[in-house]
Amino acid sequence: QILEAFPNLVEMNIDYCNDLVELPAKLCDLIRLKKLSITNCHKLSALPEEIRKLVNLEVLRLRSSTELERLPGSIKNLKKLSFLDIYNCLSIKNLPEEIGEMSGLRKINMGQCSRL
Repeated sequence: QILEAFPNLVEMNIDYCNDLVELPAKLCDLIRLKKLSITNCHKLSALPEEIRKLVNLEVLRLRSSTELERLPGSIKNLKKLSFLDIYNCLSIKNLPEEIGEMSGLRKINMGQCSRL
């Protein structure tokens, strides 16, 4: 349904969404998205496995999502992802092993990830 409402959406920015704990899986139906930016959402603790559907995603910015504990293994399906920004994601302790399968990845920003 969300794809029908926004069939051509290529960029989504979510900033300072203080009540966002988990990204709704339905947002992953926006298969034309090229850039998803979720920044300063301090209570965000998880991304859904359905993120694998965002096959056209080139930029995933999760900057300052301080409660985000992990990236789902399904992130490996994002073959077009070239930039992953997890700067200041204080709760991430490790990256999924599957990240090594992301051949399109060119840049990872992981500064201030003190537990990584």
